[in-house]
Amino acid sequence: MLNAICYNLLWFGGGFVTGVASFGANLFAVPFVALLLPPRESILLGCISGTAVFAAMSAIYARHIRWGGAALLTAGALAGIPLGVWALAHAGPRALLLGAAFCLGAFLFWQWLPGGGRRPPVGRWLALPLGVASGAMMSALGMGGPALVAYAYLRKLEKEATLGTVNVVSVAIMAVALPWQYMQGLYDGLEIGLGLWGAVFACCGIAVGIPLVRRMDVRLFRKVLLTILALSAVMLLVRGLRQ
Repeated sequence: MLNAICYNLLWFGGGFVTGVASFGANLFAVPFVALLLPPRESILLGCISGTAVFAAMSAIYARHIRWGGAALLTAGALAGIPLGVWALAHAGPRALLLGAAFCLGAFLFWQWLPGGGRRPPVGRWLALPLGVASGAMMSALGMGGPALVAYAYLRKLEKEATLGTVNVVSVAIMAVALPWQYMQGLYDGLEIGLGLWGAVFACCGIAVGIPLVRRMDVRLFRKVLLTILALSAVMLLVRGLRQ
């Protein structure tokens, strides 16, 4: 019961973070849930809960989606999903924890990169390899955002276009990854209902967070959030190395 309460509160927090900062639900919730539940279980349940966040955000930013890039990213992701599901099924707790720490570190590195100045955007072809990476990371760790936002950064997409494109691709990935994970028997014995309740709480968090954007210092909030994510990455790294 205590784990269920903590799980739902963490995903409410993840939804709230996304409502305020426009990103971070999986990056926030999955690592902290992994400190309460076995890593594989936290990832699988997070895939269920996180899909609701991706769907909500893609709906909010639907008119900004770059469909050409999204299609190429999704095509690449389809090649990466089998690898990710295989890794999730066979990797031990150490590898999963270190993988999650790597995902967080990659995202934080991207956050601290300069804007790129007058550098021209790279070609759309980059969507295919980064799509493969995102499909593998999303289906293995529930966190494929770093590869997707890397594409947006290199293509110099605006914030709204990035949010719409990244989230709709994430929905497409999970639409394939979730059934694949299920067919591989990875959800056997898991409380799938917990993941569904997490989805509800995450959406509630988004609904609470969005109205507060104009009433709080979002820049300060983002700095605090990035600090929390950095500490989370360190905790995952230390726990993984101790396995």
